[in-house]
Amino acid sequence: MSYDVYIFAKSSKKALTKEAFTKYFSERAHYEVEENDAYYHNQFTGVQFSFSFYGSADEDVKSFEKDDPTAPPYPHIVFSLNYRRAPFFSIEGEMELSACVKHFAAVVQDPQYSEDASMEYDPEIFISNWKQSNEMVIRQFLAKAEVVDTMPTAALESDWHWNRECPKLAKKFEGVHVAPVVYVRYQGQVRRACLWTDAQPILIPFVDGVVVVRDEIRKRTEESPEAESDMAYVPFKDISSLLKDCPRGQAQIQYIEVSYKRPSRFIQDYLGNKPAANKSDLKVLTVEQILPRETVGAR
Repeated sequence: MSYDVYIFAKSSKKALTKEAFTKYFSERAHYEVEENDAYYHNQFTGVQFSFSFYGSADEDVKSFEKDDPTAPPYPHIVFSLNYRRAPFFSIEGEMELSACVKHFAAVVQDPQYSEDASMEYDPEIFISNWKQSNEMVIRQFLAKAEVVDTMPTAALESDWHWNRECPKLAKKFEGVHVAPVVYVRYQGQVRRACLWTDAQPILIPFVDGVVVVRDEIRKRTEESPEAESDMAYVPFKDISSLLKDCPRGQAQIQYIEVSYKRPSRFIQDYLGNKPAANKSDLKVLTVEQILPRETVGAR
């Protein structure tokens, strides 16, 4: 179930074309273009949505009745953002929607807001309407859901800002992995975390815990010399103590800068000797699974 916005030219003389659609989205970051669809996936924030081009009613899976006065003209682009998401999905989606409308000097039709055939795009209206509809869909979902993973809205937005800045920070801290904030379910509780692979140089945001991914530093025995990589969950206070000599910094979130050329034997042994987490106890979640706690409320 998605929130859809129809985008089309202000006049038939400047009608949208598939060639222009493909060129525009192929040149933008985080998009994968396939035939008439442009799929957005930001690997740092986890946000996803899509734009689809329809040149005629025959191509449109959501085609209108022939005489429907609210039907958008062809050709048009449909922007689709799913519901049951954290609020920042609408903010990141709006940035791309606004850029698309501006680039094509287009107008929009927003069936969730108005039956007008066309209107000037208003970012505030889009975000407000999506959030209202999203909360309604979440409440409907809660009536049937058995398990719901939540985080406070303030934490979700703060983490989203940090994740959006990861590529910029990576340019500043060359050779250091800037870890996005992820969410894990550990021993039945949802926690803010980040992934740290083999004690490599990293910027670690202040989170609840660090999931240490162990391949090279995996403790292998004579009985299992080819043992697969594993993961260990380490509380952040333990990581902070381990890295007490590493500098701290502040961006959207406080962080620890681990910028050595190679980890010490002490750090490798410390992380390598941590008990491996059972797969049933530790699961890395997608951001799409996390709902705002204030909307979900007490359960």
